[in-house]
Amino acid sequence: MVIGMLWLAEKMTGHKKSGFIYDFLIDEKFRGKGFGKESLALLEAHAKTLGMTAIKLHVFEHNTHARSLYEKVGFSTTGRSMVKNLD
Repeated sequence: MVIGMLWLAEKMTGHKKSGFIYDFLIDEKFRGKGFGKESLALLEAHAKTLGMTAIKLHVFEHNTHARSLYEKVGFSTTGRSMVKNLD
């Protein structure tokens, strides 16, 4: 049974290898049951075996549930995107 998906890409910066999470989704019926935390823990372990030194991702400011999950498992905020509407 598939309850979600996680897309990790490998990135090289100089001689350092890192991962970037492009997409992460847990089906709504399975949210709040620890599957997100478990998925990220397994991903982290796998990333280490691949020689990655960090995992990065983007998350929208208004996505408080995702931000909370990422912070609980050790992610920290490193920047902020900005936009200027031209209308």
